[in-house]
Parts: sequence; C-alpha cells; structure tokens
Amino acid sequence: MIHFMAKGIFFLGIIHFFSLNVLAEEVAKKEQKGEKLFRKHLRKSCRTTAMNFAQNYTKKECLKLKERNLFYVEIYKQCHKLKLTLSEGQENMLYSFFIMYAKDSGNYGE
Repeated sequence: MIHFMAKGIFFLGIIHFFSLNVLAEEVAKKEQKGEKLFRKHLRKSCRTTAMNFAQNYTKKECLKLKERNLFYVEIYKQCHKLKLTLSEGQENMLYSFFIMYAKDSGNYGE
C-alpha cells in the first residue's frame, strides 16, 4: 500500500514538473513576442529599445495600468508618433514583456 502511494506521489510530482515547464515556456513565448512586436512596430516612434521602455515602470505600475485599461494610453503618451492600434493579444504580449523587464524585476536583458 505504501509502495503504491509513493509511486502515485512520484507520478504526480512528474506531472506537476512538466506542467510548470509548459507554463514557463508559454510565458517566455509571450515575452519574446512582446519584444518582437515592440521592435517591429514601436521602436521608431518610441525612440528607445523595448527593455529601456519597460524599465521605466515597476510591476505594480504595469498591473495598475492593465487593470484600468490604460496600458495602451500610457504607451501612446511615450510614443506620440504611434500609428498602431494594439489588439488585446498584442497588448497582453507587451504587458508580459514589460512585467518581465520592469525596473523592479531584477532582469536587465542582455
């Protein structure tokens, strides 16, 4: 009985480990897509790199902007020449990137 329970716990541990890896990969893909989106559409009008832009904000500031649906408005304030309307998916990609590289995140890119 104990041997069976140990196998079950081990099996659940493996499933948990792989599900966390899949989740981490999805988050990483969103961040990469967010940076690519910034480079392609926002870099020229913002006159900065994606990481420098993200480091103007803390995680808490990004969260408040997202909750109040002001994330795009804030980007537009910094990038006056922006002629791109972001879809919800694009906004989420940028948000994930900004959270990852916010000034209080400890990540400073390469």
